[in-house]
Amino acid sequence: MKIYYTTDFSGKSEDSRALLRKAIGRYQTEQGENLSENPDSLMTRIQLGEKGKPSIPGFDGFSISHSDHCWAVLFSSEECGLDVQYKRGVKYQKIAARFFNRDEAVIVRKEGISEFFRIWTRREAYRKAIGDSVVSDGPSVLSDEIRQFDQPWRMTDVQMPIDIYAAACVREDGPIEIERL
Repeated sequence: MKIYYTTDFSGKSEDSRALLRKAIGRYQTEQGENLSENPDSLMTRIQLGEKGKPSIPGFDGFSISHSDHCWAVLFSSEECGLDVQYKRGVKYQKIAARFFNRDEAVIVRKEGISEFFRIWTRREAYRKAIGDSVVSDGPSVLSDEIRQFDQPWRMTDVQMPIDIYAAACVREDGPIEIERL
C-alpha cells in the first residue's frame, strides 16, 4: 500500500486529475508493472460507482482525499479509503453529536477537537472504502478492525510527514508507505 501526497494542490479538479495521473505512473513504476497501459490510458477508464466512488477496471484500488492545499492518494491491491484533514475551527461537538455514533460523540466531548478530527478522518476513510457517505449510519470507527457486510476492514491512523490528520481503511495487512509526489 502506498500514499502519495503533495502540499501544492490548487483545489481544481483538473489539478487533481493531473496529480492522479502522475501518482499512477509513479505507482506503476515502483510496483514494477508493465507500463504497456500508460497513465493517460488508465485515466480514460475511470468509472464512478453509484455513490460516486471512482475506480479503474483492472487497476488496483485507490482513494483520493484533499484538504486545503494538501492532496493525497492511497493505492491498495483491494478496495480502500483515505481521508486527510487539516485542523481548523469547527463546531466539533455539535457535528459529532449529529453525525457520529454515540460512543464516538462521547469521546469527542471528553477529549476535544483533536479526537474529533481523528474520528472524522477514520469515518470518512471507512465510508470512502465502502463507497458511502460519511454521515450515513454505520459501525463505530474507534476499533482498528471493523466488520460490515461480512468483510473485515482495518482502520489506521496515518502519521503523515506534515501536520495533518489522516486515516486509511483497507482490507489488506501490512505497512502503508508514504511518499511526497
